[in-house]
Amino acid sequence: MPSVLIVDDLVSIHEMLDAVIQPTGFATAFATDGEKALARY
Repeated sequence: MPSVLIVDDLVSIHEMLDAVIQPTGFATAFATDGEKALARY
């Protein structure tokens, strides 16, 4: 399954994007800053 890494410091943005992206067949992963995003990548 393809995935999307979402980087934002607002949890509400994570939740909204997760609700929009997951039904399209993509898995979602989240990070709250650039350092955490690089570690998840």
